[in-house]
Amino acid sequence: MIAGNDFNSFITFINNDLSKTPVNQLFLRINYNYQFKSHPELAEKNALTEQQVKKMVKTAAQHNIEIIPIINSIGIAQFHCVLLHWQVDLNNKYFPEFQL
Repeated sequence: MIAGNDFNSFITFINNDLSKTPVNQLFLRINYNYQFKSHPELAEKNALTEQQVKKMVKTAAQHNIEIIPIINSIGIAQFHCVLLHWQVDLNNKYFPEFQL
């Protein structure tokens, strides 16, 4: 998992190191390390911005590497929300990012 303050180092890693390997898929653990638009209070300190994620995906794609995000399921997000003292609609009404 990378944080927003590690972003430039990660881009450098993709360009200088990962690009020289046969890796074509990279599973990236996101969890709460993203600034969700619908619920910004879920984001960790120094969470990745949408622009950073887009640049990361574009940089990886230039080297034929697909970034596959790993995010918490709604059940785990519900637990986090309980810690924040508010309820979650299990129909994903409040989490449009997770709707299919």
